[in-house]
Amino acid sequence: LLTHSEVANWRSIHDMVEMWAYPGRLSAHITVEMNDLMRGFATRMLQDVVAIAERRPGTLHWARQVAEHLDLVLPLPLNAEFETLYPHHSHDVDWREAEQSATAAVRELAERWSRATPDDIAAQIAHIETEAGLTNVRGPRYTPWLCSEIARQVTAHLAWAQALIVAGCSGELVSPFLHRAYETNEAGWKDLALTCLERPPLRSAAITLALTMSQPDEDLLAQVLTQLEGYTEYVRWGGARREIPEYQTRLLLHHPDAAIACAAAEGIWHASEGSIPDSFLNEWRQVVLRSDADRHWLTEVLGADPELSYQWLQTRFADEAPDFFGVTHEHVIQAAVSGLSEETRRALLLQIPDSDRYGFVEVVTRLIDGHPALYRDLLSNEQLRWFHLTPLAGTPEGEWLEKALMAVEAGYSPNDIARAAYSPRGFTFHRGNESAMWSEWVEHFERLCAHEDERLRQIGEAGKAQVSHLLEEARRRERREAIYGLE
Repeated sequence: LLTHSEVANWRSIHDMVEMWAYPGRLSAHITVEMNDLMRGFATRMLQDVVAIAERRPGTLHWARQVAEHLDLVLPLPLNAEFETLYPHHSHDVDWREAEQSATAAVRELAERWSRATPDDIAAQIAHIETEAGLTNVRGPRYTPWLCSEIARQVTAHLAWAQALIVAGCSGELVSPFLHRAYETNEAGWKDLALTCLERPPLRSAAITLALTMSQPDEDLLAQVLTQLEGYTEYVRWGGARREIPEYQTRLLLHHPDAAIACAAAEGIWHASEGSIPDSFLNEWRQVVLRSDADRHWLTEVLGADPELSYQWLQTRFADEAPDFFGVTHEHVIQAAVSGLSEETRRALLLQIPDSDRYGFVEVVTRLIDGHPALYRDLLSNEQLRWFHLTPLAGTPEGEWLEKALMAVEAGYSPNDIARAAYSPRGFTFHRGNESAMWSEWVEHFERLCAHEDERLRQIGEAGKAQVSHLLEEARRRERREAIYGLE
C-alpha cells in the first residue's frame, strides 16, 4: 500500500512502525512469542518505508536508529549532509572522539557550501531542517554552527541572509549572516534587521544583534526593547555568557516587563559568579526586589544577603496579590528567612497583613521555625489569630512539643492542637495506601500519649482518636475499591 500511495504524514508512519518495533512501550503484558512476532512485522514495515523514503533524509535517519534497535542490517541511502548536521552516535562510541569527528565534518561542509550559490544552499538547509522537524530527530544539531562557519567565510552576507529567509529558515540561522553584515557595515544591514524584527520567525536575529552590538544603533535597539516578550531565556543566558554589553544590560534592568528585568538580573548574577559589579549593584538590587520567581539563583542571592532578604520580603508583603503559596515558593522563602536574626523575624511578623491568609502560611511558619519565642509573640497577636496554629503542622516531636504547650497556655484545646499537626501543610509525600499513612499518624500520637507532661498526653489522646477515625474510614474505602474498583 505504501509503495502505491503518497505519504502526507510521515510522523504517523513512524509512530506505526515504532508501535511494532518497541513492544515494551505497550502497557499490556507481551509474551516472548508475541514480542518476536511484532518485531518481525516491524522489520517488514521498516523495509517498505525505506523503499519509498529516498528523498526523505529525516526518515532515513530515523530508520537507521530503528534498524539498530531491531538488530537489522538494512542498506540505507542516507543523506550525507543531513547526517553531518544531525549525526547519530552509537552508545559505545567515545563522545569526545565523536564530537571531534562531527565538528570536522561540519567545517568541511561549510567550506564546500560557502563556494556555492546562496539560493541552492539555503534550499538544502531549509529541506534538512524541515525533515528534522517532521521526524522529531533527537541528538546534536549543528545547523546553527554551520551557518556561523559559512558566514565567516563568505562576503555577501546579506545575500545569504535573504536566501535563507526566502527558503523559510528560522531567525537562528539568519542571525550569523546579519551579525557579519553589521560588523562589516554592509549596506542594508539595518533594513534587513528591521524586517526580521517585524516577522516573528525571524525576530530572534534582530534581537540578538541589537542586544550584543558593541556600538548599538539606538533606533533599532529602541524597537527591539519593545519586542522582547518571549525572549527572557536569551536575556538570561545571553547575559550569563557575557554576550550583552553593559549599556544594553542596564536598559534591560530598567525594562518595564518585570520578567525581562529579572532575567537580566539573573544573567548578571551568573556572569559575575555572585560578585555583582559596583556599576550595576544598586540597579541590580532594585530588580531583585521585583523578582518573585521560584528560581534557584534567587535562593542563592537571598541566602547570602540578609539585608536584601528583609527588603525582598517587605516588598512581597506590600504586593496586592503576593504569590506565596506553598511549594511554589517554598525554597526561595526558606532562603530569604534563613539568615534573618530573631529581631528581624519579629519585625516581619508584625508586618504580615490580615489579608490573603492562605498565601502567607508558608512565610509565617518559616519565620517561626527554630525560634520558639517568636511563636509566643504570634499567639499574643490577635490580628494574626488565623495563623496561630499553622506553625504546628508536622510530626508531634522535638520543637513541636514546646510550641504545643505554648498553644495550650494561649487557650487552645487539645483537639485543635492535635488537628493542626496533620493539617494539609503537615503532610509529607507518602507512597502506598492512605490507611498506611494514617497508621503512622496513630503511632505518632500514641508516643505522645506516654509523655510525662499531662497536657501533651491529652493532645496525644485527642489526636489518636481523630486519626483512628480517619484510619477506619480509609480502610473502608480501600475495601470497597478492592471489591468494586475506584468510584
